[in-house]
Amino acid sequence: MMELPIKSPSKISYADEIVFKDLLNELSKTDFTGFLRFTHNDSEEGYILFEAGQPIAASFEDYLQNEAFDKIEDIFSKQISDDIVEFFD
Repeated sequence: MMELPIKSPSKISYADEIVFKDLLNELSKTDFTGFLRFTHNDSEEGYILFEAGQPIAASFEDYLQNEAFDKIEDIFSKQISDDIVEFFD
């Protein structure tokens, strides 16, 4: 499990409002450093850590790194309106 700082998100969105690949491109262009918290079905959480716009670590439930990243991308692609994405910078 990743230990992340406790703080308020700088932005909150619903996953059905975001295209995952577009999000990654935007974070890369802005050199985003921080993390995203992705909440699926009100209970499953995933995280992607970014440094200078590049993803450097990921977790989702029992998945880590590439498997977690792929799982989050797969869930994003389903455009589920209740899933939440929080941005922490």
